[in-house]
This record gives sequence, structure tokens and C-alpha cells, in this order.
Amino acid sequence: MLLTAAATLVLGSMSLHLMTDKLADGAMCLDGSPAGFYFSAAPSPKHTEDWQIYLGGGGWCFSDMGCWGRSQSKTKKYGSSKDWNPTTTGLGILSDNCFVNPDFCHFNRVSIYYCDGTSFSGDVEGPVHVEGKEQPIYYRGRRNLDAVLETLTERYGLSSAKRVVLMGGSAGGLATYLHADYIHEQLKGITSGGLEVYKTVGIAGFFLDHGNLDGEKVFGDQMKYIFNRTNARRSVNSDCVAANAGHEGDCFLPQYAIKHIKAPLFVVNTAIDSWQTRCIFNAKYLEGWPDHNAPASVRCSAFPDMAKCSEDLEECDDDQYDTMMTYMDDFYDVIFSQEVLRRPGNGAFIYADHVHDPAPKSNSAYLSPTADGVTMQQAVSMFWNSPVTTAASENWHSARPLPELTPVPTPVPTPVPTPVPNPVPTPVPTPVPTPQPTPVLAPEPTPAPTPLPTPVPTPVPTP
Repeated sequence: MLLTAAATLVLGSMSLHLMTDKLADGAMCLDGSPAGFYFSAAPSPKHTEDWQIYLGGGGWCFSDMGCWGRSQSKTKKYGSSKDWNPTTTGLGILSDNCFVNPDFCHFNRVSIYYCDGTSFSGDVEGPVHVEGKEQPIYYRGRRNLDAVLETLTERYGLSSAKRVVLMGGSAGGLATYLHADYIHEQLKGITSGGLEVYKTVGIAGFFLDHGNLDGEKVFGDQMKYIFNRTNARRSVNSDCVAANAGHEGDCFLPQYAIKHIKAPLFVVNTAIDSWQTRCIFNAKYLEGWPDHNAPASVRCSAFPDMAKCSEDLEECDDDQYDTMMTYMDDFYDVIFSQEVLRRPGNGAFIYADHVHDPAPKSNSAYLSPTADGVTMQQAVSMFWNSPVTTAASENWHSARPLPELTPVPTPVPTPVPTPVPNPVPTPVPTPVPTPQPTPVLAPEPTPAPTPLPTPVPTPVPTP
């Protein structure tokens, strides 16, 4: 059922579509309510074939009891659609204001709301019963994603799409990496081969598989746990799963998953993400983890001496600040090592603000962050408008000096040697010229290193 406001919609608003007709197919939120999305049609016939699809975020739940609690929350609305508003207003990268969002303001805009707790990846057939709770929960993220694509095709004209950009923020940024190629293949079928451009942008979704201050990989362990608990194996990149036999849970973490993405890819992330400093670098397990019946599995900002510093860099003393900068160093090491981001047509925008997921939160947050003299909006625009043959170095914008990018070579077939006929005439010796002295070249000066910019602290939003 399509829900619309009774009065004239506010300029820029998007209307909610709850997929009640897809409940029979198993598409539903954690609490069993219908999944859904917000939609705004292209304002002119010129752009009816242009689509922006955005995957919403909101963290994860790491136990059955934790997911049950998420399904009952009336404030965060990440486990149920019962209290979703009939309309929402797109901001930042989802805005219809062409000053803010010049590349996508006239597109068909889709914001897929997040209510499954597993980055649109869970796929458990039956209901999951939680100890002491009458109402079960449902892990159906993958079916929700399929249902959205089906509904957009059946009712909104996705089958005529020629240009599609897939985006997501935070947990939805991770979902963009996990499902980039799957959605691409689905669109190829939906559009009957008419798809001309398909590109992907992951925003604030590059979460490191990194140890906490004691070296424990709390976040990675949590993600692998829910990967198995929610049967996400069939939902993530199949090439990654095949390449990581016995360690398939790695494919639920971006630094391993993106290695296998074939679609054009652009990573937007800060190197010192405020959620990561709190909930990866400064996280601890709760006693008894893993426990299906625990209300939570981890504590963020759990090291007392570093709690305030992990939340706000201005609260750090010199030693604490240096410690936090080691996380930034490690982020750069990981992101710079991704060969897939050196492929022609791909790229990244890596800035150094202590924030999380700003792009769809406000207009200024999309226009303000800079790296290498380029704003986030400008970087995304350059990526979207560049040919897929563009050198990756032209689509890289980093707050830290970028190591020289060596393009990933395209394999060249080995030529078949041409047989030499017999007999072979004896060649006439050629006079050897007198060797000439080799000129000595003066060495080129070594460029001075560019100093690391100091991260600009900002308030930490809730993921």
C-alpha cells in the first residue's frame, strides 16, 4: 500500500511505500511488520530513466535478545515499520536541491529503510523464538532487498532505468559493498539489457576488522557471529565466499568483501570515524559473549581512561591523541592497500574529520568535508561523471598524501610464436659500432612529504 500525506507534500519530500503485499514472500522487519522504502519520482520526463537508490543504516544487533529489543524500539525505528513517518525529506546526498546535490537532484530517488539489523543480509526461513518473549523475530534482510527491487519494477518503472547509482550510509554503506554486484546483476535482468551506467558509492561503511586497545577483534567477532546466526552466507558476494572457504564470515567485513566487487566502486569515509573509535577501538565484550539471550554483546567506549577521548578528540591528552592516531594510520594502510580501488573507474574520498556518516544527515555535511582540496560532493560528482576507463588516481582524494597508485594491469594474451621456415639463411655479420659513453644524469630531487592534516573534531552522532 502506498501511503501519502493528506496535504500537498513538502518540496523534496519522499513518500513511504510499505510492502504489505510482500509479507507472503517473507519480506519483513525484525518484528514481522512490512518492510518498506521512501520514493520520490523524477520531476521531469528527461530523467525518468535515472535512479538513485540509497540503503539506509543504523548499526547492527548482535544477539537474538538484542535484535528483539531493537524490534520493540519506538525511537530508533530500526527493527519495525510500525512508527515510520508517511513522508521524509531527503537531505545532503539525497536532496532534491540542485545546489546541494547537482548530480542526482532530478533522479528518481529511493531511500530503502533499514529494519533487519544485518545490513540487508539475514535470511532465516522461519521465525526465531527468543527466550522469555512471546513475539518472535525474523531475519529477512535479503528478502527485503529483493522485494524492494520487485516493487520498484512492478509499480515505479525501474525496468526503464538506464543510469543507476547505488549508495548507502553506515550499515547501509557496508550493505552497498556486500550487495553491489548482486544488485547489478538483478538490474541487468530487470532492464532487459538496457542498463547503460551503474556505479556504487559506499559512505561511512568501511568498518575496519581491527583490534581494540587490548588487541581483541571485538567488532570482527561480532560481525562474523551474526553472519552465521542470520544465515547471511548466501546474501554476500559469492566470489568472496568462494575465495574464503572456511572463513566465509570475513565476507561480512568491507576490507575483505570489496576485493571481489566488479561494479564501479567509490569509497567515501573518514580515516578517523567516530563510531569506529568508540565501538571498535575502544570496545569490549560483555561477560558471557556470545550469548543468544544477552541484551547486548559489546560496550562502546569501554576503556575508562579512554572513554571521553574516543568520543571527542578534544578530550584527549597528548598520549591519548597519539594512540587514537594509530587507528587513523591503520585505516590509511588498509584503504591504500586495496587493489580494487586502483582499478580504472574506481576511487575514494578519504577525509580526516572525527565524525560518522554525515552525507545524508544534512546539506552542509555533504558540501563541507574536504580532502586534497576537493569537497565530498565534488568528489562524488567527478566519480559519477567520469568514464569507467578513467585512471583511479584521478578519482582519489585523500587527506593524507596518497602513495603512487600502480594501475591493476589487464592480462595480455601470450602471443603464439610464428614458426621459422627451414632452411634459415646464414645472416651476414653486421659491423659492431664503437660504444659511446653513457651520459650521467643528475638525480631528481625528492619531493618533500606533505604533513598529515589535523582531524577537525566534531560532535559524534549516534550511528
